Amino acid sequence: MERLVYLLATKLSQSVSNPTHPQAQKLESALKTPWKVSGLEAAIRGIITNNKNSASWPLTPSELQRFILPTFAWIKVNRDSSGHPNDFRITHIEIRGQLMSFVAYLEKFYVLMEYFSQYTVQLV
Repeated sequence: MERLVYLLATKLSQSVSNPTHPQAQKLESALKTPWKVSGLEAAIRGIITNNKNSASWPLTPSELQRFILPTFAWIKVNRDSSGHPNDFRITHIEIRGQLMSFVAYLEKFYVLMEYFSQYTVQLV
């Protein structure tokens, strides 16, 4: 899942029409430390919030809120539970649910990456 977020962030960065914009610079900086998921999350959120053409994106703002942005919390919970198993334990039922929903998340991510490969993102 982390690799998927990194790929999305890379495609998004490549599609920004003004790479000197502060939000584009923030994303470029976050891509240099991809293991800091919170940095990628903040940068992606900044571009989603500050772009002119989100109405033409293949996902609605509601879909972005439901499918893309919660992925960061998902990554954090899974990473923390594997690195610090005494802090928080994920049940087998939760893991099964995550695996079952992964395909839907994957589809949404690839729709966005394909869009970013073809169109530019204009920042305000």
